[in-house]
Amino acid sequence: VVRWLVERRMMAEDKSLAEVESGPGVLFASGLIAGGAIAGIAVAAVAAAVVGRADAAGVPAADYLSHVVGWHTALGSIAESNLLAVGLFTVLAIVLFRVARR
Repeated sequence: VVRWLVERRMMAEDKSLAEVESGPGVLFASGLIAGGAIAGIAVAAVAAAVVGRADAAGVPAADYLSHVVGWHTALGSIAESNLLAVGLFTVLAIVLFRVARR
């Protein structure tokens, strides 16, 4: 959707499709993808490291870190809601749009 919006805006400004496809938006989006992959590997490594501790504590492994850090109580109901994720995704889409328009 962001790419379509950027292409529409750039075509209105008489820029070629090649300029749009090689612009900073593509590089930024590639960086977001690479960063997400690295973060996923890091989360998987941390989850694998705490499985034994979670079993010893009698807490499911998925909930162990939130119980240790205390975020499940500090964040309240937002921790169980998708609202934060949707908000962050929207912010990233807006930033990507602004970067791609440069």
